[in-house]
Amino acid sequence: MLTLGTAVMAPDICAGVVAENPLTDMAKFSRFRDDGKLWIVEFGDTSGDAAALAAAAEWSPLHNLQPGRDYPATLIMACGNDQRVSPIHGRKMTAALQATGSRGPHLLLEKDGAGHGGAVTRDETAATRAEMLRFAAARTGLVWPKARAGG
Repeated sequence: MLTLGTAVMAPDICAGVVAENPLTDMAKFSRFRDDGKLWIVEFGDTSGDAAALAAAAEWSPLHNLQPGRDYPATLIMACGNDQRVSPIHGRKMTAALQATGSRGPHLLLEKDGAGHGGAVTRDETAATRAEMLRFAAARTGLVWPKARAGG
């Protein structure tokens, strides 16, 4: 939530953003999966309270997007079987970013069947981290050194 909130509210300070399993819809978070209800203590109950809904909308990343505003390139990572943070947050945020007309790219990398940790095996973890680093390197201008022969 903090990473995407920063990108939405101060897009000019970010070259690119990587967000793993983010909370983005703070108006409806308690409706997504059973675990969302556990956060009411922390974030407030927005389901029936207009004042709480208005307060959450002030800092909710999804609700602060503005059409026509240029947002930094974004890689949102979600897990299809995440029991803590529903992948609907990442899906909705990616779609909303794409709909703003911002040049992006705004990408969603969703791991089907993975839980909150994002991977089941070490190889999957390495592949996911490599995707994150590749995205970040492309946005920040990092040039990968050429591989040395024999090494």
